[in-house]
Amino acid sequence: MKKGILFIALFAASFGFMQSSFAAPSMSANSITNVLAISDYEGTYSGTMDNIIMRGKPYESRAATYKIEGGRLKCDFPQIGSMPGTITISLAVEVDEETGEITAYNGDEAGTLSLPLGIKVKLYLDDLRDAKITDNGSSKQIEFTLDVSGTFLGANFPASVHFVGTK
Repeated sequence: MKKGILFIALFAASFGFMQSSFAAPSMSANSITNVLAISDYEGTYSGTMDNIIMRGKPYESRAATYKIEGGRLKCDFPQIGSMPGTITISLAVEVDEETGEITAYNGDEAGTLSLPLGIKVKLYLDDLRDAKITDNGSSKQIEFTLDVSGTFLGANFPASVHFVGTK
């Protein structure tokens, strides 16, 4: 008799535990965070370069396209002023999946300045400021200020641009 009562009590208790394990967890909408993957940030961002300064001289704003691809920020600069060559940016970057903040290391190789006669000058990162990708739901916006420089035959070639674009 005692075994029967003990069995019924254990059976009833296990049934109660089983029901509570199947209950839906309670979660408010405020506790859900939308975390994006790195691939969500990759792509082509079209927009405007402004605050363009090359060798201390300011230039007018112009349209440009930057890409985030394979952990790199890339751009082939359009011709700026009477610049005798072209600038290609290819900078290793990290994008924080949760915040969209973009970081790079000062001193890292950032691209090349291609001069006439096939001369290529390596550009190095001086600073990457206020760099972030913002998720606006149907689109993403990138914004940053990029400072690079390179030296050729003792001449310094600094360049700075601010960019805002969307994908």
